[in-house]
Formats: sequence, structure tokens, C-alpha cells
Amino acid sequence: LDLRSQALVPIIENLDPQQNYTLNLLLSAGSMLEASTYRFFLTCNQLVGSIEVSTNSAPKGGFLSVSPKEGSELKTYFTMIAYGYEDNDYPITYGFGFQSSGNGEIKTLRQRSEINATKKLLPSGAASLDHHMNCTVTVFDRLSASTKDYFSVVVKPLGASALQKELISMLNNSDRKNMGETTSLISVVGDLINR
Repeated sequence: LDLRSQALVPIIENLDPQQNYTLNLLLSAGSMLEASTYRFFLTCNQLVGSIEVSTNSAPKGGFLSVSPKEGSELKTYFTMIAYGYEDNDYPITYGFGFQSSGNGEIKTLRQRSEINATKKLLPSGAASLDHHMNCTVTVFDRLSASTKDYFSVVVKPLGASALQKELISMLNNSDRKNMGETTSLISVVGDLINR
């Protein structure tokens, strides 16, 4: 780590020995690698002090699984389960979503929660991608370090009249008091409208 290029404050100061000082070291974002240990030294004349700093890392060792592997938009419930993620900074939380066929954005299906699974309806994948749709999980530790995983499923479109019928049914039967379900519904319907 080159402090001359990464420090956002001066790293060399001329100080009055008759005064007390508080010195801060502020580094550029992303200048330290995750899961690494750094030792910083402070030198004042002949005195040398040091401090060791360890950086956080994102949860590791897991994967996302989705079943079934194929279904129909707004009809098939897809079960997404994140398995095996580990981290020292508990609790681990999981946010689920899908990658929009239109613009590649990650759309939220379920906000962060300690529950590692969800069951959701999906919009269809793009015809140009043979209706493949990427389901996603973002896994966070207590300090908000995160990692993402993807799992591709095939979600076939409904015909126009069947799609309209399903959308009306979903909107009429949605639990408007359940913010998680409302978020999921908005993401799915928004993706359908914007394709």
C-alpha cells in the first residue's frame, strides 16, 4: 500500500513538541484489499509506534440454487436457496432478485433478511436469450460486505391474454400490507411493462 498515493490527508507533518495532537489517517476508498492485514507506523524523531489493521471480507463458500429450472412467467413459483455461505461477522443476510432482461439491472424480489430462501414468481426471460433469466442472491455480513451469485433458469412467456389475466389476478389478490410482497410484485410487473 503506497500511502503517498492513497492517503487523503498529509502523511508528513511538522509538529510543535509542546502541543498534544490527534492525527488521523484517511485512505481512498478501495485502497486496501479485503481479508488483508496492514501494519501502519508512526515515527516521531527516534520514537516509532505501530498499529495493525485487518480488513473485512465478504461471505464466502456458498452458492445459489433455484428450482424448478424451467417454468412460465407469473405462473411458476421458483424456489431460491442460498447454501453454505460463511463469514465471521454474523448475522449473514440474504437479498434475492433477478436480472432484468431489458437493461441488465438487478430487480429486488426480497429485501435483506436472515432467511436464506424465498419462493417467487418471475417475468419471462428475453426471447433473444432463449428465455433464460438470471436469478440472484446478494449475501451480506454484519458489516455490509457482500458477494453476489447467479443462477440461470428458463422462464417462458405467456400469451397476451393469459398474461393480462394473471396480472389482474395478482394485483387483485396481492397483500398490500406486506411490503416484501409489494416490492416483489412491483419488480416483476415493472420488468414486464418495460420489455
